[in-house]
Amino acid sequence: MLYIIGLVGTTIVPYNLFLSSSIGKGQQINEMRWGIAISILLGGIISMAILIVGSHVEEEFSFAALARVLSKQDNPRISILFGFGLMAAGISSAITAPLAAAVTASSLFHRQPHDWSPRSLRFRLVWSVVLLIGLAFALLDIKPIPAIILAQAINGVLLPLFTVFVFLMVNDIRLLPDGMTNSLMLNLLTLLVVGTSCFLGVYNILTALSKIVALDIAVLEIVFLAAIVALLLVIVLFWKVYVSKR
Repeated sequence: MLYIIGLVGTTIVPYNLFLSSSIGKGQQINEMRWGIAISILLGGIISMAILIVGSHVEEEFSFAALARVLSKQDNPRISILFGFGLMAAGISSAITAPLAAAVTASSLFHRQPHDWSPRSLRFRLVWSVVLLIGLAFALLDIKPIPAIILAQAINGVLLPLFTVFVFLMVNDIRLLPDGMTNSLMLNLLTLLVVGTSCFLGVYNILTALSKIVALDIAVLEIVFLAAIVALLLVIVLFWKVYVSKR
């Protein structure tokens, strides 16, 4: 379950909210929605492809093992394409992750118009420091896999909080112009995401607490409690957006 939460956390990382809001400045709401929909769809397809291919690795998982699995297919040269895709993913992440960190810092600590502009020293310093930290880990051949999984799992636990705030904001007529708030269908899909992320987060928290306190709780009981909390949250949000406005 920790790996599932980590997968969710690394696919829908919270700092993307800051990055998307910064990139979307000057765009219309419909344009931003189309851009987000296309990027999420492509990201989902790529994540599902990685899961499908990775499920065929019978030995200990590694990129070399994954390349060997791909080489067993009809076209052995597909492993070359895999290497190119891995390189492209690394380069894109090495650029966008430090950029997202700088954008997040700019959103949090912005005071004056020019203090945290993209050309300011502070903005570039945050971007450079994060990039150099990643470069140092790569050059020293340090592989903090447990720390990475833990960080992504924390993202997955924090994700319900972000989805709740986003759900409330996209239905707030004080923030969005008339006719731009979410439709009923979009809200139902959003509540499905909120409920799922809440279930995973609560399950992980209850599992950790049961181990810390040494409580003898069955897995089914934890699943049941997490499902009840997620369902209650969805009902409260639906009531707040629709029932309370009547």
